[in-house]
Amino acid sequence: VFTALAEELVVLDLNTNALAGSIPEEWGMARQLETLDLGSNALEGTVPSSTLTRLDKLRNLDLSDNALNGTLPASDLAELAETLTELSLFGNNFNGTVPSELGELALLRSLYLDSNRLSGPIPLELGRLARVADLRLRDNHLTGPLPPELSSLMDLEVLYADTNRLTGTLPPSYSSLVRLEELHLYDNDLTGTLPPSWGATLQDLRHIYLDDNALGGSIPPQWGELRDVRHLFLNSNRLAGPLPAKMGKMEDLVKLRLLDNDLTGTIPTEFARFLAVTHVNLENNRLVGTVPEELSRWVKLTSFTVQGNNLTGNMPLGVCQLRKERELAELTASCQGQNARMTCECCTECY
Repeated sequence: VFTALAEELVVLDLNTNALAGSIPEEWGMARQLETLDLGSNALEGTVPSSTLTRLDKLRNLDLSDNALNGTLPASDLAELAETLTELSLFGNNFNGTVPSELGELALLRSLYLDSNRLSGPIPLELGRLARVADLRLRDNHLTGPLPPELSSLMDLEVLYADTNRLTGTLPPSYSSLVRLEELHLYDNDLTGTLPPSWGATLQDLRHIYLDDNALGGSIPPQWGELRDVRHLFLNSNRLAGPLPAKMGKMEDLVKLRLLDNDLTGTIPTEFARFLAVTHVNLENNRLVGTVPEELSRWVKLTSFTVQGNNLTGNMPLGVCQLRKERELAELTASCQGQNARMTCECCTECY
């Protein structure tokens, strides 16, 4: 039946059908095929070369969430350079390196290679994917630095490279990624400092996840210009110095996680401008002073944690009122024992 229909097929969508076995080589007969979606099945084995090389009109290829293995079919994919715009291979068992040949897919808008067993460096040739908007490499075994060449991806909106073994620093040249909205680099071994230049140009950034690395230095005041940021996760690094008052410009901030660093100074009263904030986690730093009464303006707050610092005084009455009258379900501080510097009668837990 497939043989009879093959020459007329333009779209073949078999997503989520519990298909097992291997991808049939005969499917390469569908020479008019523009979309091949085999995602979310139980397919095994390698991707047959004779299938891909004959599908020379293919625009969208989705083999995600299967059990495919072997190395990525680099040369076969490169032959689709004049047509392929979407490539989704995430959630398989592909191993080996990310092929440099993928840089030849000049029309590609999205590249999903996440949740495989890929190793080695991120090839600098990916910087040639001039039209790519969504690049996902997360949850592999990738090593080496973030290639500065990726700063050429002027259309990039989403970059996932978290949960790997990446080293090196955050490239200041990424300040050219002016359309970037989501940056996920958490759970790596990145070092160095937060580039101040990012604050001046990455105005579309909504989500910044840099947690669980080894980043040092201070939080640049220039980052206060990232006014559209909703999630800022810098926790579990080696950041030091004060909290910049200019961060108060991030008025759309929803979640702020700065715990487990070496931050000093006071909590800026300017943070009261976070009127949309639901989570503020500052525990296990070296902050001093008192919790500002102005923070009672955080009327959407659900979690506020400040234990493990050198804060003193009482938890402000206005913050306690958020426990009684609003949605504040988690409020924790260092308010237990004879040596406690803070008092907090409304905390959900004292440490």
